[in-house]
Formats: sequence, C-alpha cells, structure tokens
Amino acid sequence: MGYPAGIWQEFVRLVGNGELLQNTYVTVYATVTGFVLGSLLGSFSGLLLRHTPTLARILDPFFIALNSLPKIALAPIIIIWFGSGLFSKIALAFIATYVVALLSAWQHAPD
Repeated sequence: MGYPAGIWQEFVRLVGNGELLQNTYVTVYATVTGFVLGSLLGSFSGLLLRHTPTLARILDPFFIALNSLPKIALAPIIIIWFGSGLFSKIALAFIATYVVALLSAWQHAPD
C-alpha cells in the first residue's frame, strides 16, 4: 500500500465507508477539548501563581522542568496509564497546552 495508487485506493475506501470522517471528528474533538481545558486551567493556574508568590517560588522549578520536556515524550506514559482511547488524546493536548498557558499567564499578567 506504500505506492501512490494503493494510497489513493485506501483513501477512497476510508472516505466511502465514512471511517475517515469519523476518525477526523474524534481527532478534532480531542484536540479542541484538550486545548480549551488546558488553556482555561493553565491560565487560571498561572494567574493564581502570580498572586501567591510563595507557592510560585516552590513550584517554579517543577514547571520549568515540565516546560523543557518535549510533551510528545509523555505520550507513552499517558498511553500506559490511560490506554489508547479518547481520554489519552485529550490528556496529551491538555498537557501540551496547560504548561504553555500557565507560564504565559504567570509571566505576562499585569502587576
């Protein structure tokens, strides 16, 4: 199936039976859900840390380390913990967004 005609045949089959549309919907749903949840909770957490300096000093090294870790490296761990279903896809999108939103809200909030 690695040749162009085979790829095209597989594409036509997946479109014809609706599998491609269904899988696309699941992927978009997981991505958007994880992004929205990660953005909201990350922004809230960042603002909370902005207003609690003691807690921020305690957690700072952990968030810096988590931010430096390639988020995709967490995928095998998340799949082992939660399986390969929809929840693990949402969790990956959440983690990737949460850390960025938290650090942005924490560092860029007005004084």
